[in-house]
Amino acid sequence: MMFRLLVSAVICLNCLSRAEQKPEIVEITNNQALKVGESAELSCSVRNSRDYPVMWLKMNRGRFDNDPLYLSSDSTILSKDSRLSLKNNTSSSTDTYTLKISNIQTSDAGIYECVIFLSMINYIYKKVELDVYSLPVIHDNSSSTIVVKELNPVTMECFTGGTPEPLTWWKREDNAILPTGGTVYRGNVLKINSVKQEYGGTYLCTADNGVGEAAKRRITLKVEVPPNVQ
Repeated sequence: MMFRLLVSAVICLNCLSRAEQKPEIVEITNNQALKVGESAELSCSVRNSRDYPVMWLKMNRGRFDNDPLYLSSDSTILSKDSRLSLKNNTSSSTDTYTLKISNIQTSDAGIYECVIFLSMINYIYKKVELDVYSLPVIHDNSSSTIVVKELNPVTMECFTGGTPEPLTWWKREDNAILPTGGTVYRGNVLKINSVKQEYGGTYLCTADNGVGEAAKRRITLKVEVPPNVQ
């Protein structure tokens, strides 16, 4: 609330010195797709805006309330996030505000808006979308070594993560036929209804989302065979 009052006060103070020309956003950075750990630079060039606040806002995707985060106002950073910095270049015709986000994380993904506030209910804006991709991972709670008695069922699980969501598949390390048929089974969970002795060995789970190298995990299946009583 206090922030909105501050914006309103700045607008009102500048009302007396408004230029006759209409403010406009001349150009904004194209949509970006980057990997975790890289740096994003979002630029917004404006004209005839020196009597009005120019701000960078972040809109969080997928939230119903979608309250914006106010990141900067003119050449001042408002966020407490130390990864954010702002550069302001001024020419005779335009002002360019470049927001830099260092060491980006998946939480930085979203829609960023460059806004010229003409009043609290009247504003001009353009937006840029930032997608952040992360390497595929296979989590530690996935299967590793499983011991099962012959003819019993077994479930091997491969819990994965990454952005975008990786595709997951199974193979046997020796490329032998899987109990499910074929040499490749797609999915996170490999189920065998009735284990045979020849199913024992090493299974390879692979997760790949096109970002860097695929993640792989070996799962060893040991089959206990009861003694043959004559």
